Amino acid sequence: MKTRIIAISSQKGGVGKTTTVVNLAAWLALLDNRVLVVDFDPQGSTSRCMGLSPNKLTHGGLLEMFRCGALELLKQEQIEPYIYKTMIKNLHLLPSNITSTEDEIWLSQQAVEDPELLKNAVDLAIGQFDFILIDAPPSLSALPRMALAAADSILVPLQCEEMALGTMPRLLGLIRDLQKSSNRWLQIEGILMTMFDPSIGYSRRLLEQAKSHFQGLLFDAVIPRDPRLSEAIAAHRPVVLYDMNSPGSLAYRSLAQHLQQKYRAEATAQTA
Repeated sequence: MKTRIIAISSQKGGVGKTTTVVNLAAWLALLDNRVLVVDFDPQGSTSRCMGLSPNKLTHGGLLEMFRCGALELLKQEQIEPYIYKTMIKNLHLLPSNITSTEDEIWLSQQAVEDPELLKNAVDLAIGQFDFILIDAPPSLSALPRMALAAADSILVPLQCEEMALGTMPRLLGLIRDLQKSSNRWLQIEGILMTMFDPSIGYSRRLLEQAKSHFQGLLFDAVIPRDPRLSEAIAAHRPVVLYDMNSPGSLAYRSLAQHLQQKYRAEATAQTA
């Protein structure tokens, strides 16, 4: 199967982006896919939730990779020194270790000067993994633009609330801009509704509005508001290692199965 690079991105924070990256990656790995997570969010939440905080990195992470520079990486033809194994077989991580404001400012400047820096690095991992998931920062700045320039598609977590729905037009506008400029192949993988509570009327109403407004873009899988997801994130582990059969975990399994079936079917069709 050809490597699929998916950026998980949302303009708004607090919509379940980290939860989605960690748990989708874990389930894809458990379904026997080779998975790499690139934690491109300076907050580094995904790295911590996968058991790798900045002080545990033995040979650096994202920051050292960028300071090495794209040209040097391409000369060496390797990204492996910056990739770590995780507690789940088949699941690997390129961790974020941007621990200061100065680091983030420097990286943002690199994103402006060389928007394809991340793409050039991630491309070195193509063929080694079935899925590469990029955790993009929750903004419309240079960093998420760089993440989307490196991706084949974007998966958007969208919380079942009015304010989250209101951010979508700007994000869709950014995607259209990138399709015209730096990444004309960028597709919308889908919109994932998160934190859905069927017992709350406005939650049901917003889900129906999203289905009507984003026809064809919404995943069938809907992530429920599940305390076990929050508890697992607080314990710095994927929910499959905390409560594998919780409603939230099973919803992420459904999403992972959908993506696996979609791209394995595409690979089969291309070789037929």
